[in-house]
Amino acid sequence: NMAFSLQGLNHYGVSYIIKKYWLNKIYPPEIREAHDSGDFHIHNLDTLGPYCVGWDLYDLLIKGFGGVPGKVESKPAKHFRAALGQVVNFMYTLQGEAAGAISFSNFDTLLAPFIRYDNLNYQQVKQALQEFLFNMAIPTRVGFQCVSEDTEILTPEGWKRHDEIKEGDIIKTFNLKTGEIEDKKVEFVFKRKYKGIMYRLRNRIQDQLISPEHRVLRRKFNTQNYVLQPIEEVLKLKSPIIVPIAGKNPRPDYPISDEQIKLMAWIISEGSVERPGKYRCCHRVSIYQSKIKNRKNYDEIINLLKHFNLAYTNHPTTSLGEEVQQIRLNAESSKKIHRWFGTKENVHFIPEYLLNLSERQSRLFLETYLKGDGKEGCKITTSDLNLLNDLQTIIVNAGWGFTVRKQKATNPRISKSDIYILRIIRHPETYISKIEKVNYEGIIWCPHTENGTIIARRKGKVFITGNCPFTNITLDLKPSPVFAKMPVIIGGKPQDKTYSEFEEEMKIFNKALYEVYMEGDAKGRPFHFPIPTINITKDFPWDEPAFDGIFEASAKYGTNYFANYINSEMKPEDVRSMCCRLRLNLTELYNRG
Repeated sequence: NMAFSLQGLNHYGVSYIIKKYWLNKIYPPEIREAHDSGDFHIHNLDTLGPYCVGWDLYDLLIKGFGGVPGKVESKPAKHFRAALGQVVNFMYTLQGEAAGAISFSNFDTLLAPFIRYDNLNYQQVKQALQEFLFNMAIPTRVGFQCVSEDTEILTPEGWKRHDEIKEGDIIKTFNLKTGEIEDKKVEFVFKRKYKGIMYRLRNRIQDQLISPEHRVLRRKFNTQNYVLQPIEEVLKLKSPIIVPIAGKNPRPDYPISDEQIKLMAWIISEGSVERPGKYRCCHRVSIYQSKIKNRKNYDEIINLLKHFNLAYTNHPTTSLGEEVQQIRLNAESSKKIHRWFGTKENVHFIPEYLLNLSERQSRLFLETYLKGDGKEGCKITTSDLNLLNDLQTIIVNAGWGFTVRKQKATNPRISKSDIYILRIIRHPETYISKIEKVNYEGIIWCPHTENGTIIARRKGKVFITGNCPFTNITLDLKPSPVFAKMPVIIGGKPQDKTYSEFEEEMKIFNKALYEVYMEGDAKGRPFHFPIPTINITKDFPWDEPAFDGIFEASAKYGTNYFANYINSEMKPEDVRSMCCRLRLNLTELYNRG
């Protein structure tokens, strides 16, 4: 999620070298070959280090922030604000040493005693936590930028909803530097219920619905470069913005001939398979085309059949009141077509391998399909939703955009199903001049990827937009049994009191923290970082007024993660729950020296 900068350039160059090092020096050849061939994906090869990391806040309070020879160091924090400042610096510094999340557990247990030792009142505690959350949410941490519940994401298998995408899935993204479509692994999926303002970016071929702080992908004025820019900044622009609706497909040609691509397009658009009869069950394939009205199309089909030495009969018939030729393949030739489709039951669908064609091949397929089932050189009509979805995928692979319009069936004798009119948009960008605020209630979601972008569709219109990252802390709400009898650490030194004596200060800490989460920044936008993890146990203090903010923030913004221990044999002190996935089982930790 790094924008254009010298840091970004340096990271890009180093990342390329490190990826090669992982694959050529660390992993054995069979792993490298499997990764390169796409049999599986190895995540975050651009970092020669671990993925998610949980750190010991108690150790930081004892030793202070340092440890790098010859570099500036800080002594252990003596005051509340200093401790919070060291946490910010620690997280930002260590983020460069790991590919995934940087997390602290027991956050409130270990920091609450500073409140009493500093003799702070409630407003001073709240002010310090405001500074902390703001520093954790400065522009390098871009926040939860989400899309609406009805937005779908493009994957190699087609379009998927929020309940079909999970961590580790591969989705289609847009490379800001090259303008190419790239397959990237989903690092995590953020999803929550939301009630509030959303922004709608709309024109004739676009309909995005995005959350506050969402990064809009647009072309910089008077350049060919793209940038990700928060919607609030986009709203300040006086000119219409240019947004991409398509990217270049860098994929090489799939090992399939042009003739097969064209013949399959003809069969999918104008073909059929005979149903089993009383005496015969050969699943013969037929293609229908007018010899008089569309002679060029008819000749093209015949030439393709001859190219593959397919045997057929040819006789006139009537279709929709018009005379056409039924080009009927014999049983053996039909079997060859069945092998192309992987079934003998149906040819009115797009096999999955056709969703992985190159840009050139995808355009060849579409240009041929349009001859059979198209209108005006850019419109395709179908009542088959699966076919509609796969055609949209091929359009994206062709480097084009699309819109879809639904209408009621015009001829019930032919079909009573709704009709979908798919229109191909052959230009890669569009202008957005209308952005409006709308009230929204429902799920918002976002899959995070390395590229910081996703290819999405909403209301039958494709668009390309940004996505999101995160940080995490775990709150105990009452002194953790791990530290309850241990001496409090202030200024790196043990004090004469233990952490069990500071439950009231923990209430103050958490009450103030959640007030700041709810109040948000200078413009009232809620803080989403770091994400708090709350451990739910059998003795959870449900009725404690100081913790009302936890549930208010959950209800309004979905701020928290919850770790449920009620029906588990384990206790919070057995496992460090540090983010959405990171669980450190203390019985399985080994000193590897």
